This record gives sequence, C-alpha cells and structure tokens, in this order.
Amino acid sequence: MNTKENQYFRQLDGFRFISITAVMLSHFAEKSFLDRLPLGFGVLFFFVLSSFLITRILLTAKNNNEITGTGNLFSLRQFYIRRFLRIFPIYYLLIIFMYIINWHPCREIVGYLLTYTTNLKIASGTDAGSFNHLWSLAVEEQFYIFFPFLIFFINIRHILNMLFVFTAVGLVGRALLYLHNPSYIPYSNFNTISCLDSLGIGGLLAYLSVYKEDLLKRIIANRWLFAGAAAAFLLTMVFSYSLRSGVERYSFYCLVLMRFLFNVMSFWILGVAVTFGYRGLMRSFLENKFVVYVGRISYGMYLYHLFVPIIMKIVLGHFRMTTLLNSEVGWAILLRTVIYVGVTIIIASVSWYLIEKPLNNIKKYFSYNKKPALVAANTR
Repeated sequence: MNTKENQYFRQLDGFRFISITAVMLSHFAEKSFLDRLPLGFGVLFFFVLSSFLITRILLTAKNNNEITGTGNLFSLRQFYIRRFLRIFPIYYLLIIFMYIINWHPCREIVGYLLTYTTNLKIASGTDAGSFNHLWSLAVEEQFYIFFPFLIFFINIRHILNMLFVFTAVGLVGRALLYLHNPSYIPYSNFNTISCLDSLGIGGLLAYLSVYKEDLLKRIIANRWLFAGAAAAFLLTMVFSYSLRSGVERYSFYCLVLMRFLFNVMSFWILGVAVTFGYRGLMRSFLENKFVVYVGRISYGMYLYHLFVPIIMKIVLGHFRMTTLLNSEVGWAILLRTVIYVGVTIIIASVSWYLIEKPLNNIKKYFSYNKKPALVAANTR
C-alpha cells in the first residue's frame, strides 16, 4: 500500500471524528447557541462516507472477480460476513442488555430494534426515547441488504445511472413525503427513501474514484462548483434554520434543499481526501492520533452516546450535583457536554478493545477475492 493510500485512511478516520463530534454536540449541548447549527447533519455525512467506502469495496471486488474469474456470489458472501462482524455484535449485545434491564422503551419496540426497522416505527409516530438515534443504523442496514446484489449483478455500464437514480429518488421522495406530512418531521426524514440521495452521492464518489479518476479530479479541482454549493447551503441555513426557532426552522427549504446541498458539499469534502489529500493544518488535524482514534471507535460512540446523559444524570443526582444537572447557563451546558463526551469515549473504548477490535481482526480470513488481483484502497 502506497503512501497516498495510508494518508487517505487516516484522513477518513479524521472525518469520522468530525461527524461523531457534531452528532454528540447536537444531542448533548441542547438549548445553547450550538442548537442553532445543523450539527445533526453529521449523520448525513456518515451516510455519504459509508456509501463511498462500501461502494468502492464492492466495485473493487467486482473488478477483481472479472480478472480472476471468481464468482460474485463468493464476494457477496464475504461482504455479509464482514458486515456482520463489524456491525451486529455490539448492536445486539446492547439491545439484549437493555431488554434485560428494561430500559424504556426497549421491550415495547424490541421487534423493530432486532430487525433494524426502528426508523419505520419512529416515522409512523412512535417516540423511541434513547433508541431514537438508531434510525440511521436501520436505514443503512436496509440499504445494504439489496445494494450489494445490484453492484455485483448489474452490468457495470448501468451502475452509474443507477446511482444517479438513487440520488434523484432520495431528493424527490423526501420532498414528496414532507409535502404529504409537514407536521411530523421524522415521517419525511427517517424513511429509507429519504436518505437515498446521501447514499447515492457517496456511491457516485466511489464510482468516479474507481473508473473515472481523471474526471473526478477535474470536478474536485473546480473550486467554483464547490463554492456555489457551499454558498447556496449557507444562504439556506441562514434563512431557513439558524435565524429561526422552534418548528419554523423545520421548513421545506431546510429539510429538503439544505439537506441535499449538504450532501453535495460532502461529495467535495470527501473528494479532496480521495483525490489529492488534505495538506497543511487540515492534514495535521485529520491525521492527529487522538482524532484518528476517536474516528476509529466512532461506531461504538454513536451506538452508546444517547444513553450516556441518562446514566450520568443518575450518577450526578446521587452526588447532589443539581446545579450542574439543571442549569442552562453556558458553563453548565459546556461542563455537562464535556462529561458526556468523555464518558462516551470511555465506554466506546472498552467496547472497541474487548469486542470490536478482536472481531475486526477475524475479517482478514474473509477476503473478498479468492485470488489477489487489485488492491482495494479502503477498509470497512
């Protein structure tokens, strides 16, 4: 693996750090100035990044299969085994544990949690409490049930068009769902179809990086295109999100247009790392050891983080730290946020070293190809 590939891996973990930090701040620092920023869009960045990684892995495996004569069914099986080892163990251990201790409302929605359909339950009008954030994991798993089949068994000439269709269906579908029921935001936000533009855009980045790298470099190097998308996003944010409060900010422009523009910006932000690599201060930040480590354990952090405030409120309440618990002044919100983030990192670190890392090491026995051909530039 060459130097550029090594740099690329480190920078992707840095972007995971940024995404998980944004998500945690959106949940931990409520009723502060940060609440005026669309930090929850960190989930969308995860979608784009995840789709890029997995699409590129699948396309590389497909290419290798054509060169070596390996059947696509073999690589498909390997994909699901590796996906199982990475995603399922700590997820199901968490659900089982929460069911045993009767963490509300685990027992009431356990069927949806076990089948990765929590997003559909929430979209139908159910509050999942501390399990609300699992909607995004449900979306990803639903998408990756059928997506690898499409990649492996559709002619490569049609895959690019398929990814464009996903992107368009996601944008139009979310718009139609919002117009049908604008009063309940999860209805238009948490359905799988609503996220297809994020997943499609990540897939487009992967396709171009594998098959049309020169074209991708020209697109990414065109700063006017990125500047236009960024300016449109910022204008939409200012006039439909940041300067508004309450339900007013959950407008069509915010939930449909601004979200799509964010996905487009994510294409460029990741595209720089894919094609050129960040340099200077940005490179130093993305490749910082702590940043890379947090990015590496970000899946566990995302999975556990929404349970931490309730746990810590019990602990802090036991020590009669009521001012810290209840105050909405800046210092209290900041201190609570720091505590919640720190505890989340500790829990995710224990999970990483005891469960996730040992299972990840098993993935080396399940290569996508029986014979070496092309070296994949990504791991998942």
